[in-house]
Amino acid sequence: MKQATVLVIEDNLNIFRLIKTTLTASPGQNGDPYQIIYAPDGISGIEQVWLACPDIILLDIELPDLDGYEVLQLLRSLEIATPVIVMTANAEQSVRYKAFEAGCSAYLAKPFPSSSLRSCIQELLTDESAASDRIAQEMVQAEHLLRGFASAFHRKGGRNQ
Repeated sequence: MKQATVLVIEDNLNIFRLIKTTLTASPGQNGDPYQIIYAPDGISGIEQVWLACPDIILLDIELPDLDGYEVLQLLRSLEIATPVIVMTANAEQSVRYKAFEAGCSAYLAKPFPSSSLRSCIQELLTDESAASDRIAQEMVQAEHLLRGFASAFHRKGGRNQ
């Protein structure tokens, strides 16, 4: 299994450093540390999604250019299904609701325990891996089904003319 790539879109460099330290001190899914990529604002975060194809995104809501909601809505409108954990110092229920409405996978109110961040990432990566396995299995089943239909079609002489 490959090393998981985590994109952190966070304008506060001190918070990014804390997240990076937390994640590099703990092993990833396969025992290797995570690969951490940093984006200080929404626009560079969107660019990094295209360039790095991260496995998971940590997204601050209060960014200097596009806010986290706009970033998330843009990603989802482009059908980018990468799991996104929204992180914000605003713990109001309306903010949480708006984040989930925009398409986030999980929500953490700052400050959050390091263990909560690690377990949330691990859970989402495990769910994503299981979903990928299911999709691959469904594709193989669909291929077998199509081959069966094609074989039956050819045995009957193709199209009726």
